[in-house]
Amino acid sequence: MEIYLVFVDAIQNSNKFWAAIVEDGNLTVQWGRVGYQAQTKVHTLGNHQRAVSKFNNLVAEKKAKGYSESQPEIDASRSVADIRRAIQLLNILRPAVALQNFGDTYISALNEYLKIVPHLWGCR
Repeated sequence: MEIYLVFVDAIQNSNKFWAAIVEDGNLTVQWGRVGYQAQTKVHTLGNHQRAVSKFNNLVAEKKAKGYSESQPEIDASRSVADIRRAIQLLNILRPAVALQNFGDTYISALNEYLKIVPHLWGCR
């Protein structure tokens, strides 16, 4: 059992991830800014059921804070619809950057794009 969550908010300059995996009675959690060295914590819980319970509780906490499920990298599991939407968003973003028009439409499109296409460079 594993999950990869991201929290992206261009206004707050936030592009972070939280990932967890359950193996036997251990829950390994990694978190940090996308594209940077992750921090890691291993919870030794003694059995698989307790590890799954802790996993579910932590995932619920992160989702309540605004994290959403994503992928650690782009792969074949991305749908054609996701790829098409990312291209549409790029077509919104490029002219805004050229004109230096960083209003609400730009911010909204950027946030949506970053949720579809994870970046290894993070936001600075």
